[in-house]
This record gives sequence, C-alpha cells and structure tokens, in this order.
Amino acid sequence: LKDLPPAEAASEIVSRKIPFLIAMGALGAKAKDTALLLALIGRMSATELVTNTKMLEKMGMKFNPALRGAYEEALQKAASSKANVLKTTRAAEAVEDEGLKEKLRGLQDKQLQSMGVEGNWLVLGDKSGSMQRAIDIAKQIAATLAKMVMGKVWLVFFDTQPQTLDVTDTPLDAIQKATRYIRANGGTSIGCGLQRMLEAKEEIDGIAIVSDGGENSTPYFSQVYPRYAAFAGKEPTVYLYHCGCRDLSFHRMMKIAGIDMQVIDIDESIDFYSLPNLVSTMRTNRYSLVDEVMATKLLKLEDVFDTMTEKEAA
Repeated sequence: LKDLPPAEAASEIVSRKIPFLIAMGALGAKAKDTALLLALIGRMSATELVTNTKMLEKMGMKFNPALRGAYEEALQKAASSKANVLKTTRAAEAVEDEGLKEKLRGLQDKQLQSMGVEGNWLVLGDKSGSMQRAIDIAKQIAATLAKMVMGKVWLVFFDTQPQTLDVTDTPLDAIQKATRYIRANGGTSIGCGLQRMLEAKEEIDGIAIVSDGGENSTPYFSQVYPRYAAFAGKEPTVYLYHCGCRDLSFHRMMKIAGIDMQVIDIDESIDFYSLPNLVSTMRTNRYSLVDEVMATKLLKLEDVFDTMTEKEAA
C-alpha cells in the first residue's frame, strides 16, 4: 500500500475491506493523506470508528472539513449499532475536542435507546468493605439503565445505611461526579436500600443488585422484599451482579424465602464494554426474554448468503 498513489491505495483499502489497524500499519506516515483517511473512515465499523476517534483527532480530523464531514456521516450510520456501547463513553472521555465529545455522547444515547428496557429500576450498589469494584459497576449499570428505560432509575449505595440518588436520564459522567465521594467501608445490609424505597413509597419494577452477596446486617433483603411486594401489589424481578469473593449467604436467604433471583457472575476479567449487553437482557417480567427469543424468526440461507443469477455470476 505504501508504494501506491493515495487514490489507488484508498481504493484498495475499500475494495479489499482492509481493517483499520492493519491499514494503518501498512501505510505508515502515508496514512495522514486526506484521501486515505477518507477511505479509512468510510471503511470503519461502528466499533472501529469509536475506538479510533482519538487517533483520528491527532491526525488532524477536527481541522479538516472533509474528514470531519466523513466522520460525522459515519457516526450517523453507527447510531444503529448496539456493539460496545460503553466504549463510546470511554472514547468521549479521551478526546479533547468538545464538539467531538458531544457527538460521541449523542451516538451513545441513540445506541442505548434502541436497546430498550421497560419499567422503573432500582440499582443497589454494595459499598461495604472491599467493594470498590461493586461501586464502579453499579455506576455503569445505573448509567446504562438511565439511557435505556422510559421510566425512572434510582441508584442506592448501601453498607448498613442507604445513600440514594435519582439518576433518571443522567449520563455516566454526571453520575461519576455526583458519587465521587462514595467509598467502600462498613457492614452489609442489602435490604436497607429496598427499605428506603418502601418508606418513600417509590414504585419499582426491577432491581439490580451489585454485591459479593455477603449480607450480614439487618434489615435483610429477603425480609424487606415481601413487605415491598405487598405495598406495590407486584413482585419486582431481582438480578444479582455477583462480584468479589462470592459469599453465598445472600443466595441461601433468598432461596429459603422463596424469592426468585437471576444471578450474573462478574469476574475480574469482565470489561465495562460488555455491561450494556447484560443490562439489555433484564426484564420486568422474568419470562418475557424467553418469549422474545422464541418469537424471533430463524434466518434462512437466502437471508445469510447473497444469491446471484447465472447472468450476474458471468
């Protein structure tokens, strides 16, 4: 590619569908040519576009009207992609140009809204001792839900006392700023967060708990949940994002109480880019996701492979 004129190299990149990083390595310094950058931007997948925004910015995109126009057009197409949604936020944090930041945030909003989750949601984040990772994950889940749901979203951090925030329609960076003082310490009462909702008479349809499951203080969640269900006249679905040392005491109490709970294991290797895909599977009706899967039509061969007539093949 380095030996070809810019127009021919650009044509090869597009026609052969060469991935962005491979093309960059093959082109070297020539990659800064406007014609080549236009071809690269046009070829990028939604994930590549977002991931490499910082690099494109360094290569002069914000000062070149043609490149900026191509980038913005590619962003419009990327809005329908549901892949690596939180990577868009990471990219927005990395770039310096405020205009690009806003466009990336707008892209993420469209991506999340297209995924959709019904109802009002409560995110309970464990901030007891050694639970800093749970705090970070709870913020990410709350921010994702805030963009996905049409209802309200509350984020409650708990040890033995709840700290409550209404994060409805609140972006991740604003949640990060509002919760920067949250630190992991103290005992664990998962139930105190739900008790807070009961006392405030807030209506919720689903609950996402982020914890290691080591509940050791009253009020216990398994005791508060039936009282909340009686008040609300319904049983909110419960999801546990299990992270940390995998204490099973919470599981046992929920099982004894006969409360259904879906468990999502979050190990140390999971990245924040995967969370929107997990969050998008949560439902206010515990069986509706299965119904949606079963109602999805299977693809046929002609839907997967392009078919050509003998004349077109010739």
